[in-house]
Amino acid sequence: MNSELDNNSKDVLVSALKGMSGVVPYAGGMIAELIGQVIPGQRIDRIASFLKELDLRLKKLEVSREKLESEEFIDLFEDATIQAMRSLSEERTKRIASFVVNVAKDGAQFHSVDKRIIQILSDLTDDDLQVLNVVAKGAHHAQRLQHQIQGDQLTVGEYERLTSDEKDAYEVRRATWDAHVGALERLGLVRSVYEVAGANLRDIATNGRPSIRGYEITPLGRILIRRIDAAEGSLG
Repeated sequence: MNSELDNNSKDVLVSALKGMSGVVPYAGGMIAELIGQVIPGQRIDRIASFLKELDLRLKKLEVSREKLESEEFIDLFEDATIQAMRSLSEERTKRIASFVVNVAKDGAQFHSVDKRIIQILSDLTDDDLQVLNVVAKGAHHAQRLQHQIQGDQLTVGEYERLTSDEKDAYEVRRATWDAHVGALERLGLVRSVYEVAGANLRDIATNGRPSIRGYEITPLGRILIRRIDAAEGSLG
């Protein structure tokens, strides 16, 4: 039964997408052929998985038809569907479905913020989301994950004894944490916490800038976590 439902869902989606290609007279034939050859694979599977997950979650709520048919909800639903089509994991698909359901519950009142959140979500990897969720739990959890990602720091002598491939792997591990928190900070989801001496920032870094003691989540970061139900799931 589930297999039949999956196949029917794919057939409906492919037919709908091919039909939409008809509004492009010049390239419509080429687009329809491309859809038939490429999209029925993984991308159609992802959309079908997303829609089934969304349906299960919406059934648990009593969301008014007025909210589901609002321009604001449809706008965000379209953005979410595009992201679901590109999702690389089942966990990401569930997060996107959670976002849509939480938007449906709240209605149009937070549309501008939710529009920004779905755009930000498209820039985040699953590992970025894991780091964000752990930072939200507190400094101890973040430090533990940072050590798990980076491993122990080597001395100059230990580093020099590594092979070229081992040096590359070591440097990638050391850079990974900074890459994640850098992306989160750039998007306004976390902010740096600096070393403080008295009432002033203590300049203990050799490059003349204050030393970063850690990171803390911003209000926008907390909203994103709540929108995708990350705090209730397995992230982090």
